[in-house]
Amino acid sequence: MLTAMPIRWRLTLFHVLTVLGIGVLLVIGLFAVFGIAVSEAVEQQASSRANEAARIIESTGGLSDDDLASLGRDNVIIIGLDERGAVVAQTGGGIPAGTTVPGELWKEVLANGEGNGGDHLGPLAPWDDSIRYLHAEPVNAPGSPIRVVEAVVSYDYVGQTQFEIVTLLFAGIGILVIVLVSIGSFFLVRFSLAPVADIARSAAEITAVDLSRRLPVRSNRDELGQLAVTFNELLERLEDAFRHRERALEDQRRFVADASHELRTPLTSILGYARMLRSWGLADPEAAREAVIALEREAGRMEALVERLLQLARSDEGAPLRLEAHDLREIVAHAAQRARASVTVAARPGVTVRNEIPSEPVMVVCNAEQIGGVIDIVLDNAARFSPPNGEITIRLSSTPAATGTPGVPDRAMVTVSDRGPGIAPADQKRIFQRFYRAEISRTTRGSGLGLAIAHETLRRHGGSIAVASTPGRGSTFTIRLPLAPSIATEAFGPA
Repeated sequence: MLTAMPIRWRLTLFHVLTVLGIGVLLVIGLFAVFGIAVSEAVEQQASSRANEAARIIESTGGLSDDDLASLGRDNVIIIGLDERGAVVAQTGGGIPAGTTVPGELWKEVLANGEGNGGDHLGPLAPWDDSIRYLHAEPVNAPGSPIRVVEAVVSYDYVGQTQFEIVTLLFAGIGILVIVLVSIGSFFLVRFSLAPVADIARSAAEITAVDLSRRLPVRSNRDELGQLAVTFNELLERLEDAFRHRERALEDQRRFVADASHELRTPLTSILGYARMLRSWGLADPEAAREAVIALEREAGRMEALVERLLQLARSDEGAPLRLEAHDLREIVAHAAQRARASVTVAARPGVTVRNEIPSEPVMVVCNAEQIGGVIDIVLDNAARFSPPNGEITIRLSSTPAATGTPGVPDRAMVTVSDRGPGIAPADQKRIFQRFYRAEISRTTRGSGLGLAIAHETLRRHGGSIAVASTPGRGSTFTIRLPLAPSIATEAFGPA
């Protein structure tokens, strides 16, 4: 049954029942206190009336009708007894004069000479079986037949009026409290659970298409606020994940489109030469030879493009690198030698490659083949855009990081400078993107993947590549790699 009720009604019912239980316990306790108070009031009233009657008898020698009327107010029964316990005087006339009152209390008081009281049957016992409080006081009045005065007070009479008042008061207050607690609990629970409704409403409006919405947070100091904050943090992570996924899918789509476009050109050339050979080229030995050379060239171009695509794909997949400590001087020197041979083979007139390598080892932890390939890419770009008789300079050095200890180098730096036409500022921000080719590079053969491969390779090595160029004055590419920590410590002392 409770599971079918809304939480707000469950909490309201719990509060009402809790208050009702506390009220019942409080009423029981108050009635117990009330009973004790009534008993004390009855005992006090009986004792005071008995003492008052004894003093009057000792002063006047007896009790007049006026004295009895005054002493018998509030339904108090006053009985004067002689030394045998016989009734001498009384209020109300309920007991015949001379009747001996049963009980031992008056005998004890007469014997001890001290007043005493207790719960007893009424003075008309056994005819009156109600429980009353009886207090007896000794009387020392020579010449008066009265030796003991008894004052009898009914518990029922004293407590009845007060009981009715207290009962009505408690009933009225109890009903009012239950009504107020019910209303207050309902609105308090409703206000406290309002964030839950807001969270549910906002969560229902959040979809995979729009993850930018957030749950409302009224206060992060309570549990609901902390839940909303935690859920918002989860949404932020989901939004970032979806954003990265969309960016990755978009890059993948663009990558496939660009790769298809780049592969279309050599495929078109191969298909054209193949058709020419099939139609008439085989009959002309010279044309056939030129076609075969062109087919081999285009196939080689496709092979290089596919190899670079595979290299980028492996980089995207995060394939593990086999890293070892290498002296970067050897990698740079070999790359410079390959560049000189490439310049000679490509018949670029007067272009020279000069390298500046320090005498001390520059140790890095890297994949030597991949880092050599990065330097080859940068040198090849510099050679392709160098003017006749131009000079390409490759320098190797080490430099302290901006956040490192001053004077302690922890970065190896390779710079490649040329005297080519330079790169426009707008192109400098995009030349490391895949398949992007600056306007000046469109006149040369290339896929636009070289610098993207260099950027990805260095990123996986913890390094970076940057360009500084002024149109018409050449370009400088800077490659940075972290030095091997143990080598840096041995060469330059502890950081």
